[in-house]
Amino acid sequence: MGMGAKNNNMKTIELKNISNNDNVLLCAVIDKKDIGVKLKKVNGRIFNYILEFNKEIVYIGYSSNLYLRLVQHKGTKYFETITLIEFSNKQTARLMEKTLIKKYRPIDNYQYLR
Repeated sequence: MGMGAKNNNMKTIELKNISNNDNVLLCAVIDKKDIGVKLKKVNGRIFNYILEFNKEIVYIGYSSNLYLRLVQHKGTKYFETITLIEFSNKQTARLMEKTLIKKYRPIDNYQYLR
């Protein structure tokens, strides 16, 4: 998955509009196998993360301890890639998380979709 606009029919995320937000510091895509020591270095920074399997969004979350949260998900969720979106503040990150969950309705975010 790249960082350009994606086909909504496949339920992938459009990063172009998100990265234009003044509160977004970074957008990146990594493979599940790349969760490692490098992510420990961003501990304390504010991220939304989007887990995808077969180019379909399965979960959208928020964390300020990205490494720990993704390691937890490795054991409980099926995903191949992770889109990372770093924010400058928690309020914007939380609002974006809720907005993305409502828009893409990931299967593993069922608790937010009632």
